[in-house]
Amino acid sequence: MTRNVVLLCLDTVRYDHFERHADDLQAIASHSFEECRTASTWSVPSHASMFTGVLPHEHGFHSATPAFSDLDREDTFLSDLEGFRFVGVSANPYASPVFGFDKLFDDFYHVESSMPYTEGLSPSKFWHKSSTEDWTRYIEFLKLCVQHDHPVKSLANGVASQTENLFQKLPVVKPFDDGCKRILSRTRRVLDESEQPMFVFVNIMDAHGPLTNVRGYDQSLIAKEHRNRSPDIDALAMNMDGTFDEHEEDIASYRDLYAAAVEYTTRRVAEFCKRVDDDTAVVVTADHGEQLDDETGGRRFGHVTPDMAETLLHVPLTVINADLSVDESKPISHLDLGNLVTAIATETEFEKRQPLTAEVAGLGVAHPPSDHEDFDYWNRMSRCVYLDDGASKYVWNSLGVARHYERNGGEYVLEHKGDPDLIPADATGLFTRDIGDMRADGKTADVDAAVESKLEELGYL
Repeated sequence: MTRNVVLLCLDTVRYDHFERHADDLQAIASHSFEECRTASTWSVPSHASMFTGVLPHEHGFHSATPAFSDLDREDTFLSDLEGFRFVGVSANPYASPVFGFDKLFDDFYHVESSMPYTEGLSPSKFWHKSSTEDWTRYIEFLKLCVQHDHPVKSLANGVASQTENLFQKLPVVKPFDDGCKRILSRTRRVLDESEQPMFVFVNIMDAHGPLTNVRGYDQSLIAKEHRNRSPDIDALAMNMDGTFDEHEEDIASYRDLYAAAVEYTTRRVAEFCKRVDDDTAVVVTADHGEQLDDETGGRRFGHVTPDMAETLLHVPLTVINADLSVDESKPISHLDLGNLVTAIATETEFEKRQPLTAEVAGLGVAHPPSDHEDFDYWNRMSRCVYLDDGASKYVWNSLGVARHYERNGGEYVLEHKGDPDLIPADATGLFTRDIGDMRADGKTADVDAAVESKLEELGYL
């Protein structure tokens, strides 16, 4: 027996905010895992680990410009789903044709927030390729729209692109979301058109910065003074230079918008799940979490620094419309996500196989600021292992610093800090490569100016 499975990634949604704001989705869940951990802390290495079931030092996809076209289907859990059709629907530029991620799928739909119609002309590519300036650029774009196979949709893309930029600056609520509604609608159509078992991968970016208030958000989650404010934050610079005090209001506004984005997105996903047929299961998780300047022991914001914080590693994992024999309170790794999906799709027993391990190879940005005085610290490699069913957590880095945490009342409390000798062999033995060699053989690709601009907008440049 086989059944459809939708693996739905709520990009950048951390566990505690999901627990707090995803009531609609949790109310219909068949299973909700309490202790799921990612294998890395930002999109590129995390997505690769989700599909391959191995750590970044093994799969090699940890650059901010990855060559996912080098990733073969045979290297992923998709090779275990014989007879299935594979479809991707994603707003994340990393999980898209931009970096060759679509090669894993039979059909792929890249849904950009500022591009309602994928069939139409791409405004972002036009703006970066055009050599004209001022109003003449708009005339040139209009001419290209008229000549395009889909002129009306191309023009609509252009209007949406400019409107998106406008709402980032104006003190008004944006009337449309960042792709969630269109992505779920497309996914429903894909499932309805299916005549064979399907695996559908979905990535929704609405909780990923930059954030702006949206008409569909629960406004009670946003302080009145933050409702018409779009936070302007350079997370990398703020972390590296310690300029948090200069952005207190933006940070407070961002926290409110993040909570509202999580509530809105999970509410929409719950509506989607209620409409799927009985032969379709939905697995909801996140590729990583987000630091919101609420960590103890040091201020952090975003997810591009090589930290091993719980706010980055602890993510939701919820299953709708599937019956599994599992203990939802026990730790589970994203490295077992493929085994979970395969068990649901083929209606076989799921057995956890992988330990809780994670790693990250330096800053998750393109063109890192190597001239910064503390660059070596910020660009360090970091590893993490949970032992004793998650009771103990060990973190160490390429600078020779190690930490041992013990769980106490739901929090990890620092017990010891020292050199790598602090880490037990049971932890270090889970890695097949020295931490200093993690960056070697990274698979990278060249990207154009339009892609770099999008990465900059998302904080990866």
